[in-house]
Amino acid sequence: MSAGIKLAVNLATRPKRNRRFFFAAAAALVLLALLTGWLGLGTLLHAKRVQAVSARETARLESVRTTQDSLRAGRQDETLRLRTRLKDKVDVLNQALIMKGFGWVEFFGLLEKALPASSYISSMAPVSSVEGKLEVRFKVVSPSLGDTLQLVQNLAAAVGRAPLVQSETRTGGQTISEMTLTYERIH
Repeated sequence: MSAGIKLAVNLATRPKRNRRFFFAAAAALVLLALLTGWLGLGTLLHAKRVQAVSARETARLESVRTTQDSLRAGRQDETLRLRTRLKDKVDVLNQALIMKGFGWVEFFGLLEKALPASSYISSMAPVSSVEGKLEVRFKVVSPSLGDTLQLVQNLAAAVGRAPLVQSETRTGGQTISEMTLTYERIH
């Protein structure tokens, strides 16, 4: 025989082959598939549990929000009722606070400087006061019309606008003038 190629001929009906590597590879693939399926199933179940907890929490928060909305609406209605019922009292109180916060000493000092020595104020009443502006009605008794005119000029110079002289009457040698002055405090 020649030293050439050696042929291995197996004439058996069921030849013996080494298939261990293929079985090991197949078993590894099956194990990998089972492990992947197990991890996927675990992740899916965990996600479903988290979703259920989130849905319950969302429903709870939605009910809390609905309750708070109804409470807020009730409080707004109550506030509106109180505001309309107490509006007059609040306005009177605010007006009193504005009057209290007004610089009366400064205002009376200005009147004292503007008033001629021979004249005096017989009555005074604040008419209105809005944020630092005061409207005052007062009666001045003067010996002559010239003193009244001097007072009007002095007040116009001190305040920046002349007072409104509403009436003048002459009784017993004296002039009684009723005036309205709008005074705005300079900050």
